[in-house]
Amino acid sequence: MLDDRYWNRDLKKYATRWREHLHIALGDVKRGAAPYCNKHHVEEWAARRKRSRAVISRHELGDIKSKQRISLIEQINKTILNPALRHIELMIRIGIFENVAIKSAYSGQFFTLTAPSNHAYTVFGHRGPEWNGANPRAAFR
Repeated sequence: MLDDRYWNRDLKKYATRWREHLHIALGDVKRGAAPYCNKHHVEEWAARRKRSRAVISRHELGDIKSKQRISLIEQINKTILNPALRHIELMIRIGIFENVAIKSAYSGQFFTLTAPSNHAYTVFGHRGPEWNGANPRAAFR
């Protein structure tokens, strides 16, 4: 409880969530503007990702015994941290689960669970009459 870094991370997390909720309430997050989250949040995420990749690209992995060194970014790009490979692995896993289901006399199905459609704004840009002020986090409860 006395760690400043803990409180900094925790308060920053809540501030980010609250800012996103305000953007939703003000209509900055809706079809025609930014359908999933506000543009500033996306720009921050992209900048953070770019900075992280820049730091990683300056580091190497080394073996003490053989003195062999390899680029850390090259190794990361070979794993599922690479978005293209992550998509391919997801498709492979879906196929495997479907094959297992078929062999067991079941049918393989893939579902995407979404929150209720009580949006802050309608598809026509008007205030949503059913929206109760809930934030995206409330959908997980």
